[in-house]
Amino acid sequence: MATERRGAADRTLRQDLRTATAPSHERLDHRMMELDLGDAADRACFDLIHLRAYDRIARACDRSAAEATPVLARTLDALSASGPSDPDAPGDDPRLHPDAVAYVTLGSQLGLTVLRKRIAPDARTGLFSLEPDLAAWKAFLRRIEVTPPSSESAARICQDALRAFDIFLSEADRQLSARRQATV
Repeated sequence: MATERRGAADRTLRQDLRTATAPSHERLDHRMMELDLGDAADRACFDLIHLRAYDRIARACDRSAAEATPVLARTLDALSASGPSDPDAPGDDPRLHPDAVAYVTLGSQLGLTVLRKRIAPDARTGLFSLEPDLAAWKAFLRRIEVTPPSSESAARICQDALRAFDIFLSEADRQLSARRQATV
C-alpha cells in the first residue's frame, strides 16, 4: 500500500503524457513505416502528412504552443514547400491546450533526429532540414514537472495530446489512402 501511494506521488505529467499517448504514437509510427524515407516521393508524402497535421494543430491552438511556438512556426515554414493548404481538410478542430501541442511538437523533434540520420545530408529537406530545439524541450519539461498529474489541467493536456495524435493519424490515413488510390 505504501509503495502504491509513493508510486502515485512520484508520477509526473510527462510520464502520464507518455503513457497516454503511447498507443497512438505507436499506431502513427506504424502507419508512417509504409513510407521509404530514402525515396524522394515518399519523403514528400511524409512532409505533406506533417504539413497538413501541423497546420490543423496550429489553427487549433491559435499558433500558441507554449515553448514550442517558435518551433511550430519554423516547422510550418519548412513544410510550406510540401504543398498548398488543403481545401478538403476536415473542419475546425476543437481548441487544443498549448501544452499538448508543445508536447507533441517538441517531442516529435527527438524521433525526427533518429530518422534524419538515415537520410543523406543533401536530401534533408522539409521536416528533415530542421534541427531540434533541445533548449525548448528542456524548458517545457521543467515547467510541466510542477503540474500535478491529478489536476484538471493535466487531464486536459493529456486528452488534447491524444487529439493531436488523432489529427496526425487522420492526415496519415488521408494522404496514404489517396496515394494508394492514385497508383491503382
